[in-house]
Amino acid sequence: MVFTYLPALARGTGLSVGVLGTIIFARDLTGLLGPRLAGTVRKWGPWRTMTGAGALAAIGMFLAVLGPIGIAVGLVLWGLGRTAYLLAINSWLGEVVAYERRGRAIGLVELTWAGAALVGLPIMGLLIGTFGWWAAPLALSLVGAPAALWARLAGAPEARPKADEVPTALPVQRTTIVALAAIAAMTGSAQFLFFTHGLWLEATYGFDPGDIAAAIIVVGAAEAVASFATSRITDLIGKRVAVLAGSTVMALVLGLLAVFPAPPLGWGIGMLLTAFLGFEFAIVSSIPLTTELEPENRSAVIGLGIGLSTVARALVSLAAGFVYVGWGFRFTMVLAAGLAVMSVVVITARVREPVPG
Repeated sequence: MVFTYLPALARGTGLSVGVLGTIIFARDLTGLLGPRLAGTVRKWGPWRTMTGAGALAAIGMFLAVLGPIGIAVGLVLWGLGRTAYLLAINSWLGEVVAYERRGRAIGLVELTWAGAALVGLPIMGLLIGTFGWWAAPLALSLVGAPAALWARLAGAPEARPKADEVPTALPVQRTTIVALAAIAAMTGSAQFLFFTHGLWLEATYGFDPGDIAAAIIVVGAAEAVASFATSRITDLIGKRVAVLAGSTVMALVLGLLAVFPAPPLGWGIGMLLTAFLGFEFAIVSSIPLTTELEPENRSAVIGLGIGLSTVARALVSLAAGFVYVGWGFRFTMVLAAGLAVMSVVVITARVREPVPG
């Protein structure tokens, strides 16, 4: 939501795109706590961690309504909640679903994220266009807090392990770090497009928040298709092949946008859709791959992966606004395509499909 409606948020809050990029940078830095939060998941259990993270995210969205300082504090709290939630749910899926079926399970779970884009983002656009920027985070807080409470009450109770029963994380292997770094580069590449696509739609085609909301319905549909495809295809062709296929598609489209930064409207929306489709398929397929790189050290590996991807997202968020303002959308896409190609090369050369023991 922040990226899609960045122009409206900047105008409504009086903050520049660069300042908002800095706040998003701080938000994304919370992912660096991923390795430390892995210990929380081991102690609390994934369900308790997920519901607590959802409540924290809802609090963050409420604080964001309170103006520039509230936005800074609220988005950081939201980022912390997101990090804990992703770590917990992926650890849980890795524990309860066999690797041979994990792509299907994670693809189905990821359909909820696609639904947030397909349904949630247009609603946020209508709220922003009708009432103002503050209406969107307020609505999310009013929905998110009851949802977290409902999930906590509906979930099976978890026994909190004693201190001497909590497993200790092992050192992560170098080959695993290489794989996680390649996925982080892919994430950073997509972040350039996530950060600037709202600005690009407004500057190139004159879109307002309502127009952007309509365009995002198409993008949300692409994400839903990608998540569903992951649930059906990834287990069949292999997680590594699926990651390479999606990231290659994204790299090609980003390269085209660097060459043709202002295509006709139909082509522009189609390219945006295809880039998001490729990324979503790749990133969702990378989750089951990550969960099996070191099964005996799963939460630590997932935490490190979140941390590395956080660094990539945070650095891109910090730089993208200034790059866009200073050098334009074309150069932004040159950097994005370069990171995507780097990711494809490293995965091709250094990452192998895990073989469950």
